[in-house]
Amino acid sequence: KALKVGAKRIGHGISAVADLELMKIIKDKKILLEVCPTSNIDTKIVSSYSKHPIKPLYKHDVLVSVNTDNRTVSDINLNSEYQKLIDILSFSINDLKKMNLMALEASFLTKEEKEELRLKLNY
Repeated sequence: KALKVGAKRIGHGISAVADLELMKIIKDKKILLEVCPTSNIDTKIVSSYSKHPIKPLYKHDVLVSVNTDNRTVSDINLNSEYQKLIDILSFSINDLKKMNLMALEASFLTKEEKEELRLKLNY
C-alpha cells in the first residue's frame, strides 16, 4: 500500500529483502527504508546482527538509514548501533556516511536546510 500512495520513507521495511522485484521497485522509486537493527533483534524479527538484512539491502542499492527506534527500550544509541554494524556486519565508516547522506536526502528538510546540513557534515 505504501508504494501505491507514493511513500518516500518506510519504517522497518526489512522484509523487502525476501523479494527481489520489491527491492527493485523500492530502489527505482528511491524510497528510503528506516532500519533499526537492534530493535529488529529485540522484537525477534531477526535472530542476530549477523543475519540482519541491512547488508543485502545496502548491497542491492536500496536506500537505507540506520536508526535506534526506541532508545530506552533497546538501551542503544546511534553510535553503538553504528559500532555493531562495523564490528559484526563489516560496514565501513564510508558506508555509514553514505547511509547518513541517504537519510539526509530523504528527510523532510527543505532543499536549503539539506544543503546547509550537507556543508556542516562535509557531505
